[in-house]
Amino acid sequence: MFGDIPGISAIVQFLVSILSDSKYSAHNLEMILQDVYGECKSLSDSTKANEMGTMLGVTLTSTNDTTTYIATNYNGVGKRQGHIDYDVLDHQEAAKEIPLWEILRCCTAAPYYFTPHCIKNVGTFQDGGLTFNNPAAIAMNETAALFPTAPKPSIVVSLGTGSVPPKRTESSASGNMLRNTFAARLFRAFWKQSDSGAAWRQLLSHHNDADGQGYYRFDIEFDAKQPALDDVSSMVEIGRMAREASLGSCLMRRLAKQIRAELFIFALDECEPPQFVSGVLECVGNISCRLKPGSAGFLALMAQLSDGSASFMCQGDAVTACFGKYRDNEKCAAFSQTVRFQVPNRQQPFQISLQEGSSVSNISASPFTLEWLAERQATEAYFGTIDHRKRPRPSQVSEPLAKRKRLR
Repeated sequence: MFGDIPGISAIVQFLVSILSDSKYSAHNLEMILQDVYGECKSLSDSTKANEMGTMLGVTLTSTNDTTTYIATNYNGVGKRQGHIDYDVLDHQEAAKEIPLWEILRCCTAAPYYFTPHCIKNVGTFQDGGLTFNNPAAIAMNETAALFPTAPKPSIVVSLGTGSVPPKRTESSASGNMLRNTFAARLFRAFWKQSDSGAAWRQLLSHHNDADGQGYYRFDIEFDAKQPALDDVSSMVEIGRMAREASLGSCLMRRLAKQIRAELFIFALDECEPPQFVSGVLECVGNISCRLKPGSAGFLALMAQLSDGSASFMCQGDAVTACFGKYRDNEKCAAFSQTVRFQVPNRQQPFQISLQEGSSVSNISASPFTLEWLAERQATEAYFGTIDHRKRPRPSQVSEPLAKRKRLR
């Protein structure tokens, strides 16, 4: 009867959701998650992620004290420095690894839509977006914990789910009384805190080197009201908007070029250690590619770079690379490009980059120093050390030795 009265149906549904703690039952959702991901498969059982060395993290919010947790496929290993405003789930505290479907079930527990989910021997959790709607800062902290020798990621990508431009309203004592109530003010404050775009801008402000190089944020803006989370009818239109925004984005093309550059790595040639000649260090190294030789991805990359007349740059000088000889050849050897350069000392940074047209992007870990490379490659570990490398002959010493003082 009440469903025929405009507005009453929505009010009744809202009251029912309060009493039942959710708008929808989670039974069917849980059945689907178990059917797709299995009842026992854990986050660390992702074969593809393990093969690629991909670290995965999912944010959750505790219903007990609203602490943010992350469930990972690396069991939270790593050394986290200082105070962090989140915690890491450790499956060793439970009887077994947490099933993936349960983690995903917690992620879907957005208040009002679904109830929180209890993971046995661990806790009860809900949507992680309540406290970290943009977890980019967590990702950067985890990178530093996992890779302390290279704590800054070379590329950070943040993907939004759509937003509405903020509306400016005139403040007035005689304004809308409902809008000025404490409940409305609290709601606006909470909504502002969950703004993923604001979280991204705050992240950039905390990193002085974040001048746009390596930091990417992709989002779409809705002209009118933002669709509800359960508005399934809007999914096709949202997908269309996202595709159009991506295809026409100069930022997306720049990201693609930087990702291609990151596929190349550099190492000093251990057979030709740096030589100190005429006041500078003459160095030799090799650029290699992460992709497997002859694989579909490798062949496509070589074809793209060959067609675009790409080349490497070292210290501002062009290094011609023969990408063409690797294309269309499934039995080709691994990519290798020799680079020769000079630096004044072991601490002087030098850059190696990939140039595609007018775009120049650093290859993986660039800029380097000889000191940093030697430490990573253990080129100075000799007999008597764990690496048991042979000491270089006097002629191979990288820098001139100081004259020994005579004792008097």
